[in-house]
Amino acid sequence: MKHFYPYLHTTLLFVFLLFSSQFVVIAAQAPPDSSIDLSIDKSAICEGETISIFLESSEVGVEYQLKANGVNEGTPINGTGAQISFNSQPNITTTYSVTATNTSTSESIDLTETITVTVSAGPNLNLLVTASETQICKGEGVIISVENTELGYKYLLNNGPDDFPPAIDGNGVTIPFPQVFPASNTTYQIFISGGSCYDQIMLNNTASINVAAAPKIDLVAYADNNQICIGESVNITIENSEIGIDYQIFDGSTYVAGPLTGNGSNLIFTLTPTSTELYTLRAFGPSCLNYYNLDQKILVTVGTTPRTDINLNADDTELCIGETAVISLEESENGVEYQLTDGTNPVGTPITGDGNSISFAGVSPNATTTYHVEINSTECSETKDLDNTIEITVKPQADITLNVTPNFADICEGESISIFVDGSENDVNYQLYDGSSTIGSSIKGNGGSIEFNISPSSSTTYEIQAIKNNCSKVNTLNQKATITVNPKPDLDLVIKANSAEICEGESTIISIENTENDVQYQLKDASGNIGTPIAGNGSQIDFPAISPLSTNNYLVDAIKSTCSNVYEFTNQVAVTVHPQPAGTINYSVDPATICEGEIIAVTITGSENAIKYEVIGSIEGKLGEVEGNGTDISIFIKPKQSQTLSIQAQNLLCASPVLYPNTSNITVNTGPKLDLAVTADHTQICESLNTPVVISVENSEAGLSYWLKDQTGSVLDMATGNSGTVNFTSVSPTTSTTYIVETTMAGCNDRLDLQNKYDLAVIALPVTTMDVSISEPEICVGENTIISIDSSEVGVKYQLFDGTYLEGDAIDGTGSALSFPEFSPFRSVTYQIIATNDACGTQQYLDESIRVNVGLQPEIHLHPTIDKHTICEGEQVVISLTPTDTRVQYQLWEESTAIGSPITGNNEEIHFEPTAPANSTTYRIEALGERCLAPVDIRYTVDVDVHHSPEISKIILSNRDTICAGEEVVISVENSQADIFYQLHDGSKLIEPNVVGNGGTIQFPEQYPSTSSTYTVYAHETVCTDPLALDNTKLITVPDISTNSVENFATPEEFCEGEAIDIELTSTISGIEYVLQDGDNILSEIVGDGGPIVFEDIVPNINSNLFVSVGNCKDELIAAKPNYTLQSNPKLQIVSTDVHTGYDGNLVISVSEGVAPYTYIINPGETTTSDNPVYELTNLESGTYQVLVVDGNACRSSDAGQLVEIKLDEDQQIIVNNALTPNGDGINDTWKIHYDPSLGNPEVYIFNIYGQEVYHSKSYQNDWKGSFNGSILPNGAYYYLIEFESGEIKPVKGSLSILGN
Repeated sequence: MKHFYPYLHTTLLFVFLLFSSQFVVIAAQAPPDSSIDLSIDKSAICEGETISIFLESSEVGVEYQLKANGVNEGTPINGTGAQISFNSQPNITTTYSVTATNTSTSESIDLTETITVTVSAGPNLNLLVTASETQICKGEGVIISVENTELGYKYLLNNGPDDFPPAIDGNGVTIPFPQVFPASNTTYQIFISGGSCYDQIMLNNTASINVAAAPKIDLVAYADNNQICIGESVNITIENSEIGIDYQIFDGSTYVAGPLTGNGSNLIFTLTPTSTELYTLRAFGPSCLNYYNLDQKILVTVGTTPRTDINLNADDTELCIGETAVISLEESENGVEYQLTDGTNPVGTPITGDGNSISFAGVSPNATTTYHVEINSTECSETKDLDNTIEITVKPQADITLNVTPNFADICEGESISIFVDGSENDVNYQLYDGSSTIGSSIKGNGGSIEFNISPSSSTTYEIQAIKNNCSKVNTLNQKATITVNPKPDLDLVIKANSAEICEGESTIISIENTENDVQYQLKDASGNIGTPIAGNGSQIDFPAISPLSTNNYLVDAIKSTCSNVYEFTNQVAVTVHPQPAGTINYSVDPATICEGEIIAVTITGSENAIKYEVIGSIEGKLGEVEGNGTDISIFIKPKQSQTLSIQAQNLLCASPVLYPNTSNITVNTGPKLDLAVTADHTQICESLNTPVVISVENSEAGLSYWLKDQTGSVLDMATGNSGTVNFTSVSPTTSTTYIVETTMAGCNDRLDLQNKYDLAVIALPVTTMDVSISEPEICVGENTIISIDSSEVGVKYQLFDGTYLEGDAIDGTGSALSFPEFSPFRSVTYQIIATNDACGTQQYLDESIRVNVGLQPEIHLHPTIDKHTICEGEQVVISLTPTDTRVQYQLWEESTAIGSPITGNNEEIHFEPTAPANSTTYRIEALGERCLAPVDIRYTVDVDVHHSPEISKIILSNRDTICAGEEVVISVENSQADIFYQLHDGSKLIEPNVVGNGGTIQFPEQYPSTSSTYTVYAHETVCTDPLALDNTKLITVPDISTNSVENFATPEEFCEGEAIDIELTSTISGIEYVLQDGDNILSEIVGDGGPIVFEDIVPNINSNLFVSVGNCKDELIAAKPNYTLQSNPKLQIVSTDVHTGYDGNLVISVSEGVAPYTYIINPGETTTSDNPVYELTNLESGTYQVLVVDGNACRSSDAGQLVEIKLDEDQQIIVNNALTPNGDGINDTWKIHYDPSLGNPEVYIFNIYGQEVYHSKSYQNDWKGSFNGSILPNGAYYYLIEFESGEIKPVKGSLSILGN
């Protein structure tokens, strides 16, 4: 049957393919569907518009061809099984049809449905589009126009992405669009709509605008001096000018500097204004229609030049050098700074003039000097020089260049020295001075040398003061005398001898430790100096060696170059001189003849104590030595050659020995060869094997006897030499032994040991007394134990043996304790240890054996059970196990924590004590069998899923703790627990819905409490559903605040502009923040405390809107709105006309704001009260006038009044009134120019501040009343330009003010 299935599978696959093929063939032979619906997006259009024709569905394998009025249009489209579409742009009314062709059979059929599109004539698309400007700068505007527009159509301006509505109706002629301001190069196109057109159609023509960058107007500009005097120049700098941009300076009426073309760096204009000017800096771009004013204007104030004709005086014009004179100015100008100089450098600090005479700080010139005064005015940028100077004549003081000797000198403590002044002057007294006080009496000069004698106790620099007759100044000679007082040499230095004890004829060296560099040291004894002095070097010095004949004491003198005396050391050194050994000696030699290797005794008769005696061989040198003891002594020597012996003796305290003349000859005969090799046929043997060993002597000498002995000296055998190897009788020692061979020959006094010995090692049996121990004497199958011995021998191997088999590999002894590798026996057994000597192969069992008892492991294929698999936190579960073994203890574990105590099996089911897991966990059970070292895990475990109560120590947050009634607040819980349900409680009810924790911060729906509320949050788990309240709550404070509910008042209630007031709230709510605002600007914030609060020193302006809001409210809530009246201060505009003949100056004062009546206070002058806001004064002389106006509300125009200056200029040919008050009062109603008639008629231009011409007259007749186009111009500043027919005078320009309108 199993062979049938493959054939069945193949058959079914064939049938499936067959039927599938038949199906495809049948589908391909069906004709296209002709009933497909056609639709169109637009059925009526204008010529030039595009339509879309849609087939609602199409067939795969069919090709669709669009026809327009029966003619194919475009290419066919293949069916997709979904909707397809064609696009067309008919020029006439057209009927569309579609032909469908089967791509397999080529069978075609026309769709049943056709569609007709009505096409009307469209608008003219070739209209000309123009622009007022084709090249502009950014920010400038252009006007786009369309010529010959058509009625009935709307024209819409477009720049590509954006339209610029509204569309404008065609009118048959040109239509302009509103001005546009392109930010970059832009091409504007025009769309037409209306008529029979369905869509907007774009004109063929466009207008392109090239937009260049406008000149920067935020360039930094500055003047090097904003305050100058007449005649001074000022440089105006424009930083980082733009390349290709022209810059000019405009003073309000004309261009006064430039143009300069920008170069990418700074441009500098130099001007010399004669009056105060406000300069505008203009930038002209090459592509721009207009100029651009830079943001920064430059004000240059032109002040009055200070006087330079003031007289200069001095209280004394003749001085001695070092004396002082005071220089004064007879008068000064207020605010002008005066600096005294010596013609090159400033002297003292400048003094500011006060209108009176001033005195400079005293001067003390060293030579005759001419003093100048520099003048600095705050109104000028340059310093002026006073015309007058003053000369101070200076006479010399005492000559301070006299020679003082010594300039530098050294003495020692307690010594005296003299200071001399050479070439003293007869009319000068000289006084010695130590820097703090005078020394002794002064000495009068005598034309020669004078002397001061002193005994300083410390180093001192002395000055010589010189006081010349008739001069008050005390002068100090240039040269000083510095006397350095040095300490005496250190006389406590240590003196020592390198040998304080010597023998007669020997020498010693005297030394001094820690010598001083600047001291010389002289060695001496009682008889006088020894040798020459030696210079100290900061360390030890040595005198030349001395050889005293007897014991002597030595002293040292210290000689310091800065001291006049020689000082003797307090310490001295004694040198003891000892005698040499006795001049003769008696000694004997025994024996005088020996063999090489034997010993000779040299005996000295009557030796001296403390004398060292040495035997000297004529060939071998020193052969031996001994110290004398007052008796006979012997020196034992072993000479190798015949030679002559002599004795030398040396006192142990002496450096050199004494060689005695008497000698003795000794004969050393050749002895037996002592360097023969001693060998054996074994290097080592093993204990207990009794191996015989033959000791041999190689190259023995014939006829000589050789004795073998051991290290104890016991002779073991004797053999006779045979000129070859001789063998001794074999030996078999039980311990390692050293063998020695002796020999002798005729002429020798005794037997001699051969130099070579033979060491024979005897390897002992292994030691068997080690202690044997085991780590675990009882284990279970599969557990390991370790057997150890407390010591081992190197060269011995140790092997475990269980009585039948060897356990593991043998291990090498280490000389210390060792352990066999851990192993796991499967039965109880007693182990012995075999010790094998590596070298000998000898074996022994250790004395001690060890036993291990092996038991069986517990059964682990048991199934524990649990009474509940899912619990809530705090509930208990009971785990059970069956069946159990009475020889096993069972322990329940939760991960690494044991639960309860172990339970012994009972052959039935056991129950562990109940436990309450804190978290979901897996319990396992360990089984510990008897004799087992470690428990094993029961293979199967049990799981418990613990559902926790929600954490209640969460923090409840709010976006606002204090709100106003009706405002929203959002309550949140921080660090929510995932999958815990939280519900908000507002104190009276739970608020739906619950919010599920996500591990982060969760938010409850917005709350809108109307009163203060405390919010609590409850949490519960999905299984344990009892809700718990979170520890924290959130109090939302909603204060009871009513609009305008706070009583308030301002102090004072009525005041003038610029004055300060206090605003008080008579009561507040604790914790509420009250905010004083001026409109949107916050002026001050105060938190209420339940009592009154005061906002102090508030200065409102005329446009202020003061109110107090509640800062805690999200929406603006006005708590108080203070009532006050702010009176405007009168504002003045003052125009002055300078004096030409002496009393023809004018002042025009125009008052704006404030209220009548106005009190005009003029100083000097009168005080006048008038309701007229314009007050004119005529026939004024030159001078400074202080103007103050107080209005009807007692508000002042300024605190101190405004200063106005009227100047006198008698040479002026032209005087132009700079004020016009066309108010009909007969004063300054017309603008007047006073000029010399010889100049001809003036041509006048008047401009406003924007440079626009508002008046022009070719022959001015003093008749302009400030009108333009029939109306009086507004008050303000205007600029004039006056040109005369005569070429004798340049055009006159300036500003005038229209006042009083």
